[in-house]
Parts: sequence; structure tokens; C-alpha cells
Amino acid sequence: MISTEQVRIYRALREAGKHFHGRLLQGVPRDILVATAQEFGLWKGGVLVAEQDETDILTERLIYDRRWDGKTTLEHFADRTAGTCLTSEEQRLFAAMQNGIFSLFRIQAIHPGSHAVLSDRLAELRMGQAQPLVELIDMGLSETGVPGALLATRLLDAGGFVMTAGVSYPFSIEREPAILSYLRQKEFGYRKRRLDLPENYSLYFFRLHRRFGVEVMYRSEGED
Repeated sequence: MISTEQVRIYRALREAGKHFHGRLLQGVPRDILVATAQEFGLWKGGVLVAEQDETDILTERLIYDRRWDGKTTLEHFADRTAGTCLTSEEQRLFAAMQNGIFSLFRIQAIHPGSHAVLSDRLAELRMGQAQPLVELIDMGLSETGVPGALLATRLLDAGGFVMTAGVSYPFSIEREPAILSYLRQKEFGYRKRRLDLPENYSLYFFRLHRRFGVEVMYRSEGED
């Protein structure tokens, strides 16, 4: 069960993330930023054209998925700072971010004002059997989530509880067979980019959500 103390720490980490994400992005080369924005159709006429939600999507992919010189933004930041000049909340958040996992989850239950219970559908597909349920702290999802619906998101193990990286793509349960069918394939063939690879899940589900997703896109509390 989720405790009030875990919820308190969760809120503190969300608050810390507002500024910490900016520090992470300071070292991203311009060409990587431009190429990533182009993936999302957010770079037009030499200018970044994005609403707040789209900026969050771009930021998450830049931090977790894009590589240059063989390393992610998180790995470059670790080399650059060696953990110095970080608050205790930033240290805990950074440790969680380095082990983030993007997957497709089914909402099994919600507990308003506290958390949601999820099952990892992609892990079940890979393993061929049911996986342990996940208790996810997310105030917004706990109030508006619908049991049975699907949620593509990146989960962070914050040590004692799980939270999202910030952005989630909801889908109706009717979309599950088609989504899993696509992910069983070796290659989706979009401009010869392998969207079945974990580092490209965020891009794949962004595109899928624009076509088939539920209209509302969840943003975790504190990510405004």
C-alpha cells in the first residue's frame, strides 16, 4: 500500500524535477535537439513550434532516449557532474531516471487521491506470462484513470515507490490487440527506423496516440 510519507516524497521529487530537467538539457547539442524535434514534427522553418505538452514530450525523449557520442543525456550529465551539486531530492530523482522503463500498461485499479495499479502488457507479451502488478503514485491518474484502459508511459523506481517520468499516452482497451500486434513485428518500417526498439517506444506511441489515442493526454501532477 502507498503511505502518506511516500506521497509526500513523490510531491517533493516532482517539484525538484521542474528545475532539474532544465539542468539536464543544458548539455544537449543543437543538432540533437533539432533532429529530435523533427521526429515529432515540431521543427518548422528553422524554429521550434511546440505547445507545452509537446515540449514535455520532446524533453522526455531528449533526456532518456537520444544518444550522441554513444551516450544518453543522463549519461553525459553523470560524467559532467559526478553527482556533485545535487540536492538530496535531485540525487534520488536522478537515480530513478537512470533506470526508467517505457512500456504499455493496463490500468487494473485506481485509488483516488493516491495511486493506480498497473500491469505491464509488453512485459507479459515478452515473457509469455503475467508479471507483478505495479502501484503507481500519480495524483492525476488516480482521479481520472479508467480501469481497463491502456497507458503508454515511462516508469521510474524512486526507491520504495514508482512514478512516471511525466508524460503518458492513454488508449482505449479496444486498441490493445492492434498495438500488441504491431509490437510483435520485427520492424515497423517507418522511414526504416526500428520503432520496436525500447529507445523508440516514446516516438512510436506519440505517433500512435495522435492517430488512435484517447483525446486527453495525462501529465503527472507537478509537471506543469
